[in-house]
Amino acid sequence: MSYFKPYYYLILTLVLGSSCRHQGIQYTDFYGNIQNLNFLESKEILLLYPDKEFVRNDLKKLILSYDSVYLFAAWISGQHPEMDSVYGEKLPVAVVPMTCGSGCGKLGMKGIEFTERKFKNVVQLFQESNIHDHIFFYELGRNFWFYESSLTLKEFSENNYIRTGFAIFLRNALIHELKIKVGDINGISYSTYMQKNSEAWRDFYANSETNPLRALLMSEKIKENQKAILWSMYWWSLYEAEGFSSDFLVRYFQEIKKQIPPNSVEELIWNFTNSYDQVRNSQVN
Repeated sequence: MSYFKPYYYLILTLVLGSSCRHQGIQYTDFYGNIQNLNFLESKEILLLYPDKEFVRNDLKKLILSYDSVYLFAAWISGQHPEMDSVYGEKLPVAVVPMTCGSGCGKLGMKGIEFTERKFKNVVQLFQESNIHDHIFFYELGRNFWFYESSLTLKEFSENNYIRTGFAIFLRNALIHELKIKVGDINGISYSTYMQKNSEAWRDFYANSETNPLRALLMSEKIKENQKAILWSMYWWSLYEAEGFSSDFLVRYFQEIKKQIPPNSVEELIWNFTNSYDQVRNSQVN
């Protein structure tokens, strides 16, 4: 019974909010701060935002476009992120004064935050040119991280780069699969950004003295700001080798989940390579 109480109070709050513009939801941010925010819903998204200069019709169009992205991510992943029962079944996207960056996403759970400043830029770009900022797709990649037991080692310094690299990869895969137009990243066009990253991966792969995965996990020569990018391009190289097939992603993500939790770098490398090999072997057979 206790599970349903938070959701019951959420429904009550939503009903009250619909009849009075200044009433909304009490949202507890990732740092534990409580804020009163307006709300707007699509099929999959619960947008929580401050009562400022945002136009509801523009926000509605934005989150409706997010629905298809979320559903596609769920399809290729074979599951939805765990939900925060306080906010119901939808993905809560909250606009707050401060979070862990310009955006922040929970690992393996529904929950994304944007700073007010960043969200203004997201909305403005979408309003003016019907182009998306990449940040929602990246943070969604963190929500869809279901591979902690298979692809990380306990107390291993490289874990964060692996997780971040996956979020970058899933962002790129979603953009590619759904043909999403996105704005610049780090001051350069998205196409140029991807080209530079592909070149960096090819150079790294060609110059690796050992297995590239071992080099990624163990080399001290890689600059920290390049590690997550190289991890993202490792996954991208597999996706590219399989003809950018969404069916490959479906099979591959399911195969990763079958791997036994590793206890050494060698076992971690095996989990990466075996996941891919199993998919390839199933295609041959």
